[in-house]
Amino acid sequence: MYTDVKRVNLLEIQNKYSLYNLIRVIKKVDLIFISFYKLYLKKKIRKKMNISILFDLIKLFRNHIQINRAESKALSHTAFVML
Repeated sequence: MYTDVKRVNLLEIQNKYSLYNLIRVIKKVDLIFISFYKLYLKKKIRKKMNISILFDLIKLFRNHIQINRAESKALSHTAFVML
């Protein structure tokens, strides 16, 4: 659906509004992730590089959540072994 909307050149998609809206939503869930992502974006803007598309942010956030879950599972197993 996103690619269909992008093909039509809607203002909300072309001007990165959707990316910034998603950042606001994720900020409510994981402030630390968004803090680092915003620094990353500012650096890209300062160097006049292309800003990642919406899908990139979604993939990064999904991977971040998976890594956090894997680390928390590993910590719980480590605590069990130490008993």
